[in-house]
Amino acid sequence: MNELNIVINKKESLEELRRLVNANNLMSFDETCNAYYHLTIVDDYSIGIACNNCGGDIEYIVSNNRYMYIGVGLHLVCVDILKKDICFDKNLNSVFCEFLSDSSRNYFAAICELDLCVYKNESILWKIGFRDMVVDYKLIDDQYIKVVSDRGEEILFSISDGSVS
Repeated sequence: MNELNIVINKKESLEELRRLVNANNLMSFDETCNAYYHLTIVDDYSIGIACNNCGGDIEYIVSNNRYMYIGVGLHLVCVDILKKDICFDKNLNSVFCEFLSDSSRNYFAAICELDLCVYKNESILWKIGFRDMVVDYKLIDDQYIKVVSDRGEEILFSISDGSVS
């Protein structure tokens, strides 16, 4: 597959999204929505997301032009770009912050305010919840994720299995 040209446009309403996207590719997550996104992933495939973005913006990351992970608000979506299909849409326990990935793009970590979820391909490998707010995080040597809580606690997780070092 050639390099992807992903385009994200904010729209004003759910009705506007409905006019642009096939009903099977439209996800309306929250009872009260304040953000409406139209994502063109390849020329003839697009999806729509209506949600409460919880003050953050939409973010995505792509694995070797195959799977696209999308995070916004309390939601995580995985799209199989080759099959042009939505693999899953998950409700998160806390607000999505950012994605981390190893350099080979095998592992994808969804960092949330109170959670850490790691995926490979379209499947979750492991996840963990925290009592304290995650305030800092980074990938170390493509093998570990370091998480720092708002109380200063630091934990080092193996990206492949979640074991604590």
